Amino acid sequence: MNDPVCGMTGMETSAVATMEWKGVQYKFCSQNCYDLFSKQPEKYAEKGVVLPTHHEHHEHSHGHKCCC
Repeated sequence: MNDPVCGMTGMETSAVATMEWKGVQYKFCSQNCYDLFSKQPEKYAEKGVVLPTHHEHHEHSHGHKCCC
């Protein structure tokens, strides 16, 4: 499962947050991705992965790179 905001893969066990929208369960790598999705779910869920351009990639404490 991919984070619908940044596209990070492997969210099955490492998701920081989850949300159901229109009957689909979404998982997020960070609170920031969750917040972006919750403000505009149709932007991310219906158009596929949209990479935010204003974030820099960095290492999370659990070892993966993300835009958050």
